[in-house]
Amino acid sequence: MNNNKIVLTLGIFAHANAGKTTITEHLLYHTGVIKSLGRVDAGNTVTDNLKAEKKRGITIRDTLVSFEFSGKTIQLIDTPGHIDFSAEVERAINVLDGAILVVSGVEGLEAQTFTIWRALQKKKIPVIIFINKMDRKGANYKRVLGELHKFLNIPTLTLIHVYQDNDGSLKIIPSSLEDLIEEASIVDNEILEHYINNKEVNNKFIEDRIIKLTKDCKLFPVIGGSALKDIGIEDLIECIGRYIPISIKNIDIPLSAFVYTIRVDETGKNAYVKILSGSINLKDNLKLADDKTGKVNRMYLVKGSKLTPVDTASSGDIVIINVLDVKCGELIGETKELNNYISFVNPLLTMEIKSVKKGESVALMEALKILNEEDPHLNVRFNVRTNSIYLSLMGKMQAQIIKTYLDERFGIEVNIENPVIIHKEAPTIKASAKATYTTVSGIGIEVTPLEPGAGFKYVSKISTDFLHLKYQRQIERLIKHYSKQGLKGFELTDIEVALVDGQFDSMGSDPMHFKIITL
Repeated sequence: MNNNKIVLTLGIFAHANAGKTTITEHLLYHTGVIKSLGRVDAGNTVTDNLKAEKKRGITIRDTLVSFEFSGKTIQLIDTPGHIDFSAEVERAINVLDGAILVVSGVEGLEAQTFTIWRALQKKKIPVIIFINKMDRKGANYKRVLGELHKFLNIPTLTLIHVYQDNDGSLKIIPSSLEDLIEEASIVDNEILEHYINNKEVNNKFIEDRIIKLTKDCKLFPVIGGSALKDIGIEDLIECIGRYIPISIKNIDIPLSAFVYTIRVDETGKNAYVKILSGSINLKDNLKLADDKTGKVNRMYLVKGSKLTPVDTASSGDIVIINVLDVKCGELIGETKELNNYISFVNPLLTMEIKSVKKGESVALMEALKILNEEDPHLNVRFNVRTNSIYLSLMGKMQAQIIKTYLDERFGIEVNIENPVIIHKEAPTIKASAKATYTTVSGIGIEVTPLEPGAGFKYVSKISTDFLHLKYQRQIERLIKHYSKQGLKGFELTDIEVALVDGQFDSMGSDPMHFKIITL
């Protein structure tokens, strides 16, 4: 194992059609991963590899690729730009060391730009801003810079200025040191004092100070160009090397890792795991959620665009582990919670899904179970009162993609219909209840209304003397599961559910008892 290797995880983000995937393609080309460039409109880019992506010319789900330069391995996550696939964006943001935010020089800031920027800032992720499509008619670099300042209040570090000449060609002018000092001094008094008090400016002091400010998320480098014309890509690569911080490797401490996404294919379930500390070796028995363990039988790293089998991976790596019993958002090892976890996706619609052919309901539920593992926000649920299956969706585009997935991947033709705006259910009064199974197993639950916006909270107010820890954990898991569908079929919110009483018998109690009485 090379413990000294430098590994950075970057995400590339944009509103739809800003040119993000084209930039990714050019980054892979410039760093020698691919020998020829693909195009989105031709359906032959590396990261848009699904049939639906090629057909529509949009990114639908995250794709992980990697490239190397200057002794660094960059793990790059190409994310969707369409709002309907924001869940993929949310998952990616939670594992990043840095980000590239792409903005169209023509359209400027768009709806998804605002959502992405707020999430990146909440997570305190260093960002490089790339103003793309500067070769297009109507592109205006200065106007977009103004929008970044006015609408997002971004303290920019404008490294270059981009203009269109009369003949349509692009003119790129690097910013002077004085220009950079002027921008940086707005957020940093040390630079301003150095500039005022020294007859000769110490370029290294200024450069080191600016780099620190960008890595601390106090300044955000801005460059521009045209990915389609291959202009500005080398500047972007240089920016990545200079302004994205090197994450501290934590090898010699216990394993902590985060499952940020799941993909299911013919080989089974593949967990994409960001190692936060420690290392994972082939044949390790990993500590999973709910006191489970899982053995690592097959493990891969992404090299370029290919999966490469490995025997070991360490802090900073994103490793793909085959057939591991985990879910999106779960932690592996010693970590109890992910620091500053970002969640901003709230599906807007609930829609009913039906198989076109009779007799395929069971197969449909099995297929939806797989899709729900890949995207837990789908919240697939079966209503026992109406014998209907429902999904939570962001919009009609996502519904179309679900239909396509079910047809192409599982051979099931479906209709998705009857959209209803998602509401949430909240209690209005405090209440409690007790339930028992035979005379040996029992629980007491108390429900308390919370302030609007408080969300769902679960607490246990009893010790393990009253109820064994394994039963308490099972009850917590079940209550959280059932909270997704209240009396009216909507998710519960602004509520505290407390476990306030319990009983068990070491010989007579069984986990099934507590499943029945929790329901």
